[in-house]
Amino acid sequence: MSALFRTAIEDMELHRQVDEVINMLQPPSSFFTPTVMARVARGTLRRWLQRKSEQHAIPAMPPTPVPVG
Repeated sequence: MSALFRTAIEDMELHRQVDEVINMLQPPSSFFTPTVMARVARGTLRRWLQRKSEQHAIPAMPPTPVPVG
């Protein structure tokens, strides 16, 4: 469920679906449709790949101290 909510932050269609379930307009079982599951999987994979690319990024150089006076 945490992957669903994390993905709903970025995916507005999924966000709408979560809102409908929370407001009891749709049953909770609507989270387990193939469309919703695919959106959650895609969002989770996107976050995972983004994290992997950030781990391999070259760190920025620290700021150079400015001599005083």
